[in-house]
Amino acid sequence: MRFILRDQSIRALYKFGVAKFVRKIGFKLSSRYRRELASNELQIASIGRSRLDAVRKQLDERIDCANKVALVSSMDGISNVLLQLPIMSSLSACGIEPVVILPSFASEHQKSLYQMIGVRRFAYWDSEEASKEFKETLSHLSTCKTQEEVLEITWKGIHVGKFAVSTLMRRLRSGTINPSSPGVYEQLKVLLRRTIDHANSALNLIETWQPCTVVLIDRGYTPEGPMFEACMQNNITPITLNSAHKDNALILKRYDITNENVHPVSLSDDTWSHLKSIPWDEEKWKVLKDEIEYCYRSGQWYGEVATQFNTEIMD
Repeated sequence: MRFILRDQSIRALYKFGVAKFVRKIGFKLSSRYRRELASNELQIASIGRSRLDAVRKQLDERIDCANKVALVSSMDGISNVLLQLPIMSSLSACGIEPVVILPSFASEHQKSLYQMIGVRRFAYWDSEEASKEFKETLSHLSTCKTQEEVLEITWKGIHVGKFAVSTLMRRLRSGTINPSSPGVYEQLKVLLRRTIDHANSALNLIETWQPCTVVLIDRGYTPEGPMFEACMQNNITPITLNSAHKDNALILKRYDITNENVHPVSLSDDTWSHLKSIPWDEEKWKVLKDEIEYCYRSGQWYGEVATQFNTEIMD
């Protein structure tokens, strides 16, 4: 299977110390790279480099005064980089320098996009050596007969089994995983090993950078899931960034050990109590009703996951 062979090839390249060079060359020769490059150039031209220069200058001035660091998980493409710009600006306004975590040293174009808006320093998921302490944890997988047993696998207190399962579910577009299935088992083994490496990197990145916070896009999968739990272990407050219920809106949620398992769109008990204490009248109901109807009729209701295709409005 190509997925398994690719992982084995990359590990072999790292073993001989040539992975970074080969991955850079391979990525630049790929058709995906050329498509991304062309798309980003068109978007940058439409935005205007002078506007991006002004943004970079503002961030530069703020970073000069920063005395803390935040690790920020990267995204692909200039449009997504700009989507994170309010986060970068807000962090720097609080005296915190955003340090972006890139997938690998081969992510040169992605790095240049962040530099374009003023980000100066970068970390990498593959900057640390692969974990040497994986064999015992990996051996547990061979004894697992059910998905629930895989979910219980941990490495240094991080639920690596859970993140391997969820990542494979997304990859296979499946609601359940059967570890006894030969094809599934081999992919799960690859992802579990990769998740252990990501957990190792997360712990090392926290030790190296000593961040006051970490901004994550999706804490349900690897590599960000292990980083989320590493933050919990080290009393660091992570923040998740998610698309809101309509276009051009974001949801930020701050986590700690009291709410680490709740959904990013959930309300805290304090917020819910406050809302319940507000007198509710017809005008407030109309605002709420109009917002929901507008988002449905315009096709924006959580549009990032295409919930509005082939639907109709019901009474």
